[in-house]
Amino acid sequence: MDTKELKTFLALCDTLNYQKAAEKLCYAPSTLNKHVQVLEHELGTRLFAKVGRQIEITPEGAEFRPHAEKILSDYYRAIESLSSTAQMEDSVLIGGCEMTVSNGLVGMFSAFSEKHPEVRIRMKTSANAQVPAMVRAGETELGVYYSAGWTRLPGLQEQRLFREPVRLMTAAGSPLSSRKNIKYEALSGVNFAFPHDDCPAVRGTMNSLIERGVRPGQVNYLGAVPLVIYKVRQGDTVIAVQYSSTERFSALYGLTTLDLDEDDLWLCARLIYRSYNALKPACKALLRHGALYAREKTERDPEHFRTCENDA
Repeated sequence: MDTKELKTFLALCDTLNYQKAAEKLCYAPSTLNKHVQVLEHELGTRLFAKVGRQIEITPEGAEFRPHAEKILSDYYRAIESLSSTAQMEDSVLIGGCEMTVSNGLVGMFSAFSEKHPEVRIRMKTSANAQVPAMVRAGETELGVYYSAGWTRLPGLQEQRLFREPVRLMTAAGSPLSSRKNIKYEALSGVNFAFPHDDCPAVRGTMNSLIERGVRPGQVNYLGAVPLVIYKVRQGDTVIAVQYSSTERFSALYGLTTLDLDEDDLWLCARLIYRSYNALKPACKALLRHGALYAREKTERDPEHFRTCENDA
C-alpha cells in the first residue's frame, strides 16, 4: 500500500461519497475506485460496502481506519524529519483571521518556524469568511479557515486539523468572572465585543442566545483583536473565542473563561489551498507539520480537541 491509497481510504471514510472524495483529492472517481481495490486486495477484506447509491464503511474498514491514520502520520513524521536537514530558503504566505493565525494557532506556526528557521512566514489577516476567496484569488498560498461543520469549499483542497469548542471570556474581576455554572439566560443585558460578525464562533454564540430568547446588551464589531481586548478589559464585556486562544488571552491580557453550563459549540479548523501539486516545498512542509500538530493536540487533550471523524 502507498500514501495515495491511504489518503483515498481516509477521504472516503470522511465523505462516504466517491464524487466528494474525488473533488477533495483532485482524482477521478474511477481512480479512487482502483485505489480501494488495490488496498482491499492487499488487506484481503472489504473496506466499504455499497448501500443503494451510497457507501458505508465495513466493520473491517472501521477497524483499519486508526491504523491507516497512524501509518500516514508516521510517514509525515519521517518526511518532516528528513526535510529538517534540507534547506528550504523560501517564504509561506498564510491568510486567516487575526483570532486564529495570531492567537489560537501561534503554537503551530512557532514550532514550524523553530524547525525551519530558513522559511519566512508571512501573515495576511482578514475576516474568517473572506479567507477562501483570498486563497482562490492567489492572494495567499495557504489559508486558515474555521467553520461550524466540514462544509466543502468549491475549488479548494484542505488539510483538516481538528475540532475545538468555543469559550466565552471576560476580564478577571468582572461580575461574571467569579460565577459558577452560568446559563445563557444570565447573559441577558451583557455586552459583547467581536472583531467581525461573520466568524462562526460569533454566529454560533449569538444564535444560541437568540434561540433561548436572550437579549444581550450592546454588541460591538470592532474589526481588530486589540480593540476587542481593550473593550473587554473594561470589565463589562464578553468575547467568544476558540478554545485554542484561551490560554494566550488569559496569559497576555488577563482574561478569564466563563464557567458556562451549556452544551459546547464546536468549530472545525483546517488549512486550505488551491492545489497541492502547485505548492512550494515550504508550503507542503507546513501542511505536514499541521497534520502532526493536530494529531498531537487530539492525543494530548481529547476533551478539547477532537479528530475529524468525530464530527457530529
